[in-house]
Amino acid sequence: MLTGTRTLFFYDRPMTMEDYMNAAMVSDPIRLFDCCQESDGACAVIVTTTERARNLKQTPVHIMAGAQGGLWYPNSVNLLDKIADLEYDESRRVAQTLYRMADITPEDIDVAEIYDHFTIHVI
Repeated sequence: MLTGTRTLFFYDRPMTMEDYMNAAMVSDPIRLFDCCQESDGACAVIVTTTERARNLKQTPVHIMAGAQGGLWYPNSVNLLDKIADLEYDESRRVAQTLYRMADITPEDIDVAEIYDHFTIHVI
């Protein structure tokens, strides 16, 4: 990639179901377009006190909870076992922790941003 350029891999390139179904099978049931193309980036969050936020032009967003999750797999066989049993997915456990910490339920949420580099985990 050239310095200073911005690459949008699939921007303005519609994909049909036929395109998806004809894509190479990576590892059943994951097809090529189920995998995220590497596109590292960065972001920043500025956090301040409620008192200081009162003087800002923008309406503040209050952080109600924070958590991180993930599982360690000593070998790929365990990872494949996990894919077959998404009941114990780390995303579900982190969500339960966050709801408990924030003292809210899924019904209290009107927006969600979910990311994983394979569509099978997002679904």
